[in-house]
Amino acid sequence: FSIPTDLPDPKRYDKTTWESMILKDYITFSQSLHVTRMDRAIAKGKEKVEGSPWIKEQGELGSVISALEELRTLAEAADDALEDLYRNLGIAYGRLKCPHPNQYPKVDCPGQTKMREMMKKFLAVTTKPKDQVATEQLVVDNPNSFINLG
Repeated sequence: FSIPTDLPDPKRYDKTTWESMILKDYITFSQSLHVTRMDRAIAKGKEKVEGSPWIKEQGELGSVISALEELRTLAEAADDALEDLYRNLGIAYGRLKCPHPNQYPKVDCPGQTKMREMMKKFLAVTTKPKDQVATEQLVVDNPNSFINLG
């Protein structure tokens, strides 16, 4: 999966033009493909170590995150299709393996940090009522707690 280089300049069009609609549809469709890849990686199961919360497919998860980050760059430039993208990126980052989960937050866990950053951005742009974003709010409100989304 890669982003084509010949997409229209997002700042050139307002949100009602057909070019803008194509760009939004592209972002939405691509995001859906990558979230499906993440779901398949999760379905393959967790590591065999007793009590491990981490999925086996960390490499696939990393490539999904890279692809979603490329889409995020495109979506932020177009200022469109950001709500679900921020949430899905937060979920993906939350599933990244943390080297020392029992020592968090004394020992940094990049996945946890990025998960909170994305969920905070999601909450800033979402139009959903507060009762529907309680989990995301919990992630943001507890910066010193290790949260396992795996």
